[in-house]
Amino acid sequence: MQEDDPAWALASYVRSILSGDSPYDRHLAGRPDALSPEAQEGLRIFRGKGQCSACHAGPHLTDEGFHNTGVVAWRDGRWLDAGRFAVTGIESDLGKFRTPRA
Repeated sequence: MQEDDPAWALASYVRSILSGDSPYDRHLAGRPDALSPEAQEGLRIFRGKGQCSACHAGPHLTDEGFHNTGVVAWRDGRWLDAGRFAVTGIESDLGKFRTPRA
């Protein structure tokens, strides 16, 4: 990858994200008042009907897997971003992306 590649830039940014004393971390440590009511509702949706925690799980909110979320990235009859397929060449990997780490 080259430094002018957007994927390279994004990966570099994601690796720089640190956590430790966020309201979410404090909530997980047993302080229910650490999250606002709106954030608590968002967490309920995240864990419930949003089904986000199916892939965004564990302390880093990732399963380290590749998933196709169903977001179709087509324009003019071609993929804008083929996802993991661009690396593997396996057709079932079209549109799959790694669950990012928090």
